[in-house]
Amino acid sequence: MNEKGVTSIPRALSRFAVGLRFEDLSEEIVKDVKRHTLDTLGCVLGTYGLQRKSVKIVLDFIKSMGGKEESTIFGDGEKVPCSNAALINAFQAETSEYCGLHPVSWIIPGEHVVPAVLAAAEREKAQGKDVITSILLGYDVMLRIGRAFPLFFDLHGTGETVLSHVDGLQSIGTTVAVGKILQLDEDSMVNAIGIDGVRCLESKERMNKNVYNGIWPALNVQNAVYAAMLAQGGIPGPETIIEGESGLAQITQTKYDINKIIEGLGKTFTISEVWLKYYASCYFCHPSIEAAIGAMRKYRINTREIDEITVKAYSENAALLWEPLDDKRKPRSYEDAQFSIPYCVALGILKGHVTLDNFTEEAIKNPEILDLTKKINVTGSSEFKWHEAEITIKMKDQKTYNYYADYPKGATKNPITNVELQDKFKSLASKTIGEDKAQKIIYMVNRLEEIDDITELTELLKKT
Repeated sequence: MNEKGVTSIPRALSRFAVGLRFEDLSEEIVKDVKRHTLDTLGCVLGTYGLQRKSVKIVLDFIKSMGGKEESTIFGDGEKVPCSNAALINAFQAETSEYCGLHPVSWIIPGEHVVPAVLAAAEREKAQGKDVITSILLGYDVMLRIGRAFPLFFDLHGTGETVLSHVDGLQSIGTTVAVGKILQLDEDSMVNAIGIDGVRCLESKERMNKNVYNGIWPALNVQNAVYAAMLAQGGIPGPETIIEGESGLAQITQTKYDINKIIEGLGKTFTISEVWLKYYASCYFCHPSIEAAIGAMRKYRINTREIDEITVKAYSENAALLWEPLDDKRKPRSYEDAQFSIPYCVALGILKGHVTLDNFTEEAIKNPEILDLTKKINVTGSSEFKWHEAEITIKMKDQKTYNYYADYPKGATKNPITNVELQDKFKSLASKTIGEDKAQKIIYMVNRLEEIDDITELTELLKKT
């Protein structure tokens, strides 16, 4: 730490966060924040429109708790305490499996930062400029921490990874973002990071397919809001939470590079590294989807004449996306389907796109889709990177068609255009709030820095 008085990573992050102003941001960075904000709002509203059982359970629970009417439940429109609104809105964003991914840390920042910041900003009646700055900070801190630590931790040195940072450590970024909205000073921000950090590791058992995986990230968002508010009230937290003798860096007992957290702090912003999602599934399915759609566009294949399909994908994703193959061909839930290459490739071939509407309990039983999944085989390639895939389609007349895809739509090397992003938002939001409101939200997010009170935006985020 070269800066005078900066004795720890939390101190460095806090000083930077407290000192950052909207006027310090470039036009391009502001545009990035707006794009990610709009994208996340679309994911929340799209999920609400599906009326999934899991969302209804959490929504009913949040409403039953009552409390002070501070922040809006997006889609529903009811106002609840700020921390509870952050939880349910984050849960809706997470279960969409449609928010952007950081391909270095594997963190999905929007579903955490945007709901938390907007909930706190509505409570505080914050300006749009403050919302932009806070969202940017949340992304930056979250992704810096994420790239410094590995995806999973070998806690006992046995070679078996038991703890994950993905939704735990990243909540520190959410805490900083909310702290910025609350206008915490440097010492209070350090305390907030410490409060949140003491509880931020979590078990990989949350990946069990018998649980609602999205609830854990949402609870971390709520805890991040609590941490910032408690620090605002004067509760202290350990400044040594990262580098201390029992800090997060030591607990993990594995490879990490702590300097990546503060390297280039304030000079570069990690939000520009995040890949938006063009398809509503696990991002590791996207190269295969891209290959399937690319093959159909190039060769104009008659799907009724398909005999067999072989997909070659990144081998390390086998257990997640195509094994056991029979189970992946017949997903039992929408979550299973979103993590199934056979199902997603079948959608790409038959529908020409993979949208959120394809992942309902009714949609995953579509006999046309399931008949095609029976013809799909998947093999792993150690030569491929995770963003590569190749598809071979064999026809009944023995003709074969090949298509290779690299960097799916949404990657920084194959970006989603503003028009495509707006179309994605409208397709997700319109069923809940109507086309007129959806267009108004696009307009308002595009001029977010001009808004004096963020409730101008949040008032639009409810069903018609």
